[in-house]
Formats: sequence, C-alpha cells, structure tokens
Amino acid sequence: MLLKDELGEYTLANGVTTPAIAVRAESERLPTGTKATGLEVVVIRYPEETPVRQYLLEPLDDFWTVWLVGWDNTADLPTATQMVLTAYPGAEFQQISVPKSWGPTNQVKVTLRNPWVAAEDYEVKEIDGGYFHPILSIPATEKFAILDGGDFTTDTTQDQWPDPVDGGVFV
Repeated sequence: MLLKDELGEYTLANGVTTPAIAVRAESERLPTGTKATGLEVVVIRYPEETPVRQYLLEPLDDFWTVWLVGWDNTADLPTATQMVLTAYPGAEFQQISVPKSWGPTNQVKVTLRNPWVAAEDYEVKEIDGGYFHPILSIPATEKFAILDGGDFTTDTTQDQWPDPVDGGVFV
C-alpha cells in the first residue's frame, strides 16, 4: 500500500486502534467517539464522471478525490502528497485552508483522473525509459492494450506489436 508507513491511527469509541484510512461518501464523517491522529487518508466513495466527447461511444473520465488530512503536527502532508502525485501521473492537488474551529487545518485534496492499478505481480514493459500511459481504450473493439508512444527525444518507437489489438496495423 502506497501510504502504509505514513498513516496515522483511528482510536475507535471502544479503544481499539486501526490505520487512519477510510472510503466514505462526501457527507459521511467519522463515527461518534472516534479520534484521529497523524495522517488520515479519505477516498471519496464515488467518482465524478465527465464524458469525453468523441466518436459515438463517449467514454467517461473518472475523477477520484482523495483527501489527505493532518490531524496533528506529526502528519507529513508534503511527503504524502508527493508520494501520491508520483504514483499517479496527471493527478492534481489543492491545499485547503480550513478555519481552526471547523476541524484540522492541514488538508490536501488530490484528484486522480482515471487511475489505473495493476496487480503487484504484473510486469509493465517499458520500452523507451520514459513515461507512458499504461492503458488505452480502443472504442472500436472495446479492448485494452499497453502502448508506448516512443521516445520523442530520439525519434525511436516500438512500431511493431506481435498481435495488434484491433486487428490492424500498428502506426
């Protein structure tokens, strides 16, 4: 898990402690009697969806919101934020100013666009040593393929694939 070593703790009403990570709807709060310390990670249960206006299928972009909340001075929010941004290229963040009377003042909202997760034993093959988008939806076939766009600095590309997903020629 990405932030395992950074997580704070929830202390439940019955005294039991558990890692401070939760999946909640926007309106949900901590259960009564639960206290949080350190870094809390809250993943909003439902993504915001925005249609991509192209062709006839109009796929949706999913935007997932992850809140990083520092409940005290032990939470290292800059490090946690950097870890998430590094793991999910294209993610955006916003430092939130919260009045002290409303709750923890140290909060970061991270938005992940179409996050893609692979199993730990999945080997992603990178060809040019640079960043590549790991998943591409091909609407004509509704199949997924791993593609590498090449290295624009040296003008080289992996232009031959054993089995093109759409049955055509790789360009």
